[in-house]
Amino acid sequence: MIHKGLFGYIIGKKKRFMHVDSDADLLWRILVREIYVLMKHFDSKECLQKAFEKIKVVKDIKLLKPVIIEKCKIFTDNEEPNNYLKFCQSSFINLLEAGHILINKDNEQDGFCFVLDFNKWDVNFYWKTEIIESASIEEIMNFKEMPTKSYNEIILEMKDSFNIYYDKVTKNEDELEKLNKLLNDVRNHSAVNIENKLDKLMDDMKWKLKKLHMERRVFYYRLKALNLIEQ
Repeated sequence: MIHKGLFGYIIGKKKRFMHVDSDADLLWRILVREIYVLMKHFDSKECLQKAFEKIKVVKDIKLLKPVIIEKCKIFTDNEEPNNYLKFCQSSFINLLEAGHILINKDNEQDGFCFVLDFNKWDVNFYWKTEIIESASIEEIMNFKEMPTKSYNEIILEMKDSFNIYYDKVTKNEDELEKLNKLLNDVRNHSAVNIENKLDKLMDDMKWKLKKLHMERRVFYYRLKALNLIEQ
């Protein structure tokens, strides 16, 4: 079953919430651990709040400037057009790294919702309008079985994993482009046998590219980093 929802934060009168396409039922387990990691990294609630205050709001993903798109390519779902912040869903760590949040315009709370409230220094996890979990920042810092990896270690692993994936994708796309040019030349010379072979090669390359996207297990690696599944 796909669980949709929202997650976000409140600072003063500003409410920033982002849509979550799936696994919103895991928001509590994921985000209390991320907050633990972030508090260890920033040392204080006040410093953490200042970091969140720097996150810029995106109302229309299509209006992002090229320099921001390049910065956010690590969070982009390359199978979905213009989905530059897809892998920021359900992650405060990724939001801070991206420096941007794609806000949910209506903020309709019709499913699971996780709220980090800097006004009260606490977090609440809702099912619709009912609070099902709640904790202060101080309580989270005393939770057991919290992540042992630091913020920097998690970010480094994430970037290393992306670089390996992106390098393979780039090489695959380059090969596809070369094959496509060759195919156009062959068609101009009406070489049917060679054309069929090139079509087959291109189909194989496209399937390989699709597999690379499918095997990009961003969510899985983040759960490992947060001690939610076995290392």
